[in-house]
Amino acid sequence: MFNEMGKLFADCKAGADKLCQAKGFREGKSLDTDAAEKCSAKVYLPGYKRGPGDCRTENYVTRALCQ
Repeated sequence: MFNEMGKLFADCKAGADKLCQAKGFREGKSLDTDAAEKCSAKVYLPGYKRGPGDCRTENYVTRALCQ
């Protein structure tokens, strides 16, 4: 779990930087994040039994402190 959290925080830093750079700043620090589950289209077929690799969670930086 530690590796996953470390990766999540690294991804948040990269996401905050990208968000701030799009606004003309050099870097940023994430203040708020959100997550959404992204699934394969087959998950929504009637009668389909969802498998472990059918969906993944994507994390997004929604607010950042830019400098």
